[in-house]
Amino acid sequence: MHGNRQQDLGVMLQMQNKDYTMKPISICAVVATFNRKAVLNECLKALLSQSRPLDEIILIDSASTDGTEEFIKQSSARCLC
Repeated sequence: MHGNRQQDLGVMLQMQNKDYTMKPISICAVVATFNRKAVLNECLKALLSQSRPLDEIILIDSASTDGTEEFIKQSSARCLC
């Protein structure tokens, strides 16, 4: 601390009131795609085989015309189509 004493005391009090307990970490993958259904399938397989399971996979489809949207709807990922 290196300001005036009153400011330093205020910062110290704020630090004392914070909750520093460990919170569970949530891991999410975000994948953007456009007409890459075959590559997307391989990407999803890789994401699903991670040693630490993902809490969520979000897929963003940019109006694909190769059946990507239908493929995504069949997967367990959340789609922002």
